Amino acid sequence: MMSGSSDHTNEIAFRLIAAALESGVKGQLRELLLEAERLAKFGAAQQSPSEEDYSSLVLGDSLSDPQRPGLLMRHNTNLGKVWIFSFQHPNTQKNEEIELGRFPDVPLTLARSLWDRLKDLAGERQDIEVSSRDRVDPKSPISINELCSIYIEKYARKVKRSWREDERMLQRHLIPDYGYIQATAFTHVEATELLERIHSSGTHREAEKVRSVVQTMFNVASGRTRKISMLGGTWLPPDTENPVKNVFLPIHKPKNHKPSEAELRNYMRGLGALHCGPVLMVQAYTMSRISEVTKMTWQELDLSTGRWVLPGQRAKNGNEHVVLLPNQAVEILVKQMDTQQRTGIISNFVFSSPRDTARPRSPVSVQQQIATHRLGLGVSPKFTSHSLRHAGLTWAAENGCPREVRDRLTNHVSGGGIDSVYNAATHSSAAREWWQKWADYLQHLLIR
Repeated sequence: MMSGSSDHTNEIAFRLIAAALESGVKGQLRELLLEAERLAKFGAAQQSPSEEDYSSLVLGDSLSDPQRPGLLMRHNTNLGKVWIFSFQHPNTQKNEEIELGRFPDVPLTLARSLWDRLKDLAGERQDIEVSSRDRVDPKSPISINELCSIYIEKYARKVKRSWREDERMLQRHLIPDYGYIQATAFTHVEATELLERIHSSGTHREAEKVRSVVQTMFNVASGRTRKISMLGGTWLPPDTENPVKNVFLPIHKPKNHKPSEAELRNYMRGLGALHCGPVLMVQAYTMSRISEVTKMTWQELDLSTGRWVLPGQRAKNGNEHVVLLPNQAVEILVKQMDTQQRTGIISNFVFSSPRDTARPRSPVSVQQQIATHRLGLGVSPKFTSHSLRHAGLTWAAENGCPREVRDRLTNHVSGGGIDSVYNAATHSSAAREWWQKWADYLQHLLIR
């Protein structure tokens, strides 16, 4: 009976404390009520808060870990949920705080690991020297994660058509390992480490693009831009050195790989097993660039006449390109439309992202599928999606296709304006014929 009575009393106390907190009380009294609430919730055992407890932390509140003195989370408007290590400095005896990063970018397990490392220093009364990845720079109170968010929202979205690609690269390569460190602590050492890792994985072009985005982001953050107003102040101190300024990648000399007929046969036969098979088949049949196909919209297509109008802003040379689709490509696109209608997918994109139908499938993810499955596809380690474009042009030349028609097939018409329009119109009939011949050749490989 005594235990039941105690539980009932605790329940009443918990409700009263909750009601007091809901009244909007602030300051030290609120902190005391929060501590009382934690005692009522976790009991005498003083259990550590769970991931769910941290996830549900209310805006304006804080949550400490009774098992880990000094580790707490604050939820504020500007930064969201932030991990803090609070300690008494062994030399000055002043209470100081170190920001460990934002939740959930810094998960609970990592926050506890950082606390474990820092509390040992404090416990041994050593002068706490936090590594660059944990240090707070008072001149730059924003982390890499926050800098990336500001860059995307205030600059990239407004200035760059390719802002989603910038966002993808930052989220994929920079934020996972460096998101929680302070922006000014990301130096040429970290930049070299990052780019070497990407380059050593065999994706030289990706490393180049990441370097370019990081360079632009730090230049903009320090005020070295005229594309947006920085009258309200720079995001980083103006004298912040760009971390990639003196970090250079090896010169890359791309080599065009000419696939053998056996490789082409293996490749075309193996595409059906890949999630992105339809994308790659359309790319193969049309000799297009992979990014042109992944970002194809329904508005660009007229399947009744077999026309795909690639807008100039999406073409590499800036010239509008009309692709006269071979029958095999039309068949795939009709099936893709039926699939979207049958599964209830509503998207402007023919090949929408599996995670977000409002966005196109990433060309990088498609290229990575090829890289991952080269052995299973039976193709050379040098084989890429661009190999099909090169193979198509080579095959056309070997079979008597005139140079000007080959240029029409791949939008290599030099110049712009009326000349490019005239050349495209002049050779369209022949181009349609050769697109169909190439598609028939690839289909013939499938059944041989």
